[in-house]
Amino acid sequence: RDRVYGAEVILQKRIKGLYAMAGYTLSWNKRQFDELNQGKWFPFLYDRRHDLNILLQYDLPKQISASLNFYYSTGSRITLAQQGIDGGFFHPGYMFYGEVNSSLMPPYHRLDIMTMRQWNSSRGLTQQFIVNIYNAYARRNASTLYIANGKVYKKSMFSIIPTASYVI
Repeated sequence: RDRVYGAEVILQKRIKGLYAMAGYTLSWNKRQFDELNQGKWFPFLYDRRHDLNILLQYDLPKQISASLNFYYSTGSRITLAQQGIDGGFFHPGYMFYGEVNSSLMPPYHRLDIMTMRQWNSSRGLTQQFIVNIYNAYARRNASTLYIANGKVYKKSMFSIIPTASYVI
């Protein structure tokens, strides 16, 4: 069984060459299975309480535009081990888990910066040159949590990623 509910608000405004958009989502997503979590309701993987996205785009002369996109999200739900027993020579170690998805990943946020120049070729084809900086302030958002020596550690996959592309 599922219980999913929430609300979403999107605000948009254009003033001359500036376009601004802000979107916010407040949501709950719970599941229940007789075979899991002793039949109790638990937060599903996608139970992210808050999502916020803010976009600012400015159109400059000569078909150039620049934009900033900020994204924030409450951390995803996960199930972490509560206790572990070390293995021995003849048996493996064991992990004991608490309630399903009772832990949260750290919040996720980043700022992307992009600039683009667009023009038409002599053949009438639209062309674009784009420079993008993904995660401009190099936040190390956690992609995995793990436990070692009684401490919780986080691993992240990406930091700052600059890109350039030419599109015909």
